[in-house]
Amino acid sequence: MLGSSSSDKSFPPACPSAALTSILWFTFLDNVDPVTKIVHVPTTSKIVDSVVRDIHAASAKSISMVFSIFLIAVVSMTETECERSLGQKRDELTLKFQEAACQSLQKANFLASHDLQLLQTFVMYTLALRQTCAPSALWILTGIAMRMAQRLGLHRDVYRVEFSVFETQLRRRLWWQVVILDSRATQLSGQSHLPDPLISNSNTRLPLNILDEDMSRDSSEAPVECTGLTDMVFCLIRYEFGQFLRDPEQGPTLFDQKIPLTTKEEIISRFETLLELKYLRFCDPSNPLHLLSSFMARSGLCKLRLQIHHPRHRPEQAEGSVVKRDVLLVISLKMTEQHNVARSTASIQRYLWHMQNYFQADAFVLLLIELRKLPGHQLAHHAWQQVAETLQYQPQIINDTQSALYAEIRLLILRAWTAYEEHVSSHCSVGSSTSFLFRVPDFVETLKSQVASNQSEDMRSAAEVVGDLEQSYDFDVNWQSWDELLSQPCRDDFFFNDSDCLS
Repeated sequence: MLGSSSSDKSFPPACPSAALTSILWFTFLDNVDPVTKIVHVPTTSKIVDSVVRDIHAASAKSISMVFSIFLIAVVSMTETECERSLGQKRDELTLKFQEAACQSLQKANFLASHDLQLLQTFVMYTLALRQTCAPSALWILTGIAMRMAQRLGLHRDVYRVEFSVFETQLRRRLWWQVVILDSRATQLSGQSHLPDPLISNSNTRLPLNILDEDMSRDSSEAPVECTGLTDMVFCLIRYEFGQFLRDPEQGPTLFDQKIPLTTKEEIISRFETLLELKYLRFCDPSNPLHLLSSFMARSGLCKLRLQIHHPRHRPEQAEGSVVKRDVLLVISLKMTEQHNVARSTASIQRYLWHMQNYFQADAFVLLLIELRKLPGHQLAHHAWQQVAETLQYQPQIINDTQSALYAEIRLLILRAWTAYEEHVSSHCSVGSSTSFLFRVPDFVETLKSQVASNQSEDMRSAAEVVGDLEQSYDFDVNWQSWDELLSQPCRDDFFFNDSDCLS
């Protein structure tokens, strides 16, 4: 899990040149730090400078942090950016820095340490591995981070003499990042059904909305929170969702079938107002981090509303009306739109490495089911445009022939498109102004070819399952079957956390 053995390799590892180090450090500041905020930039900058100046005089702890920063900086770059800026292939640099970071962590004996900086380093190392590490292995790594955090007492927000104001803020930032990272790894590994009492019983507060420059090791009093937004905005909004869902009077209430829908809507509206007052009203669309934060908040709120209207949480709607089903189509379409806009907006591509891990598969599946049952809806044509765009950003849905989930989604796409095509055919004539709707998208032609080929046994076997899942859908889909598929270990490019809105 931690890479190849480093016992036969010289230590310390070779450090990049000063020029490359500068590029990697500023890439980290631009692409990584704003969406993680687990290090204090002024302090970390000094560590980087000291290691680069004389790596042989540096401690294994400092070296491991610097190479983990180099690793995650490279991971955040595209192949083209890597070759243009660093003159080397991305995969080669990733492997090189991963081995160096791993070796340094082992030399620092991080598993036996009680050191906050080593946990920061290990979390960065783990974040960098998300795109290449098997979900089951990633879950083990995040579990290690969670246990290290517990050993440091990060889950208990107890004021102690030995914890300065500065360290208290770093501890809070790190704890919430570990919670989010572990929650997502738990879901991707198919273990989201397992409760985590450590998270449930934690009383750690959210970190303050302050700039790194406002924090000092010598501070004796907590700095005054900023009015407006700081570089903490993206992380704080994520943490607000986590705290909301953990609050027994709010989050859990949304999934209580005894609570009226109107009460649930009021709870979400109050939370939306809180986010609006504290963060969203200050967002400047010209600021990439603000824009990403706004996308994330809006999608998270849509996810909460989708949850309270979702058939799996509302069995009393077995006799669901078209009006109720229309709500599901509108919300799931909005979430799909937000995903596509975020993926296509040039100014936030620097954060794409982080966004690639989150895509609302549940909402996408629900949108397809709704399109199949409501092919004549006024938003149907627009919805199919969004489906096509989503498949451009999530090509694994079409290309991954090993995933049972994707096989069933492909069948669902074909059945929904067939329903749409039949509806259009029966409501317009060839040559009319709406005849352009008969143009079959490329992805539909591709899926039809897959079904017809000898290489699509996965789709043929999935056909019966999809039929069973949908056969009596009037708010009566077998969501347990879909849930089992959605919770299987996978390597999805998920955009926003499908179950807990934390990630």
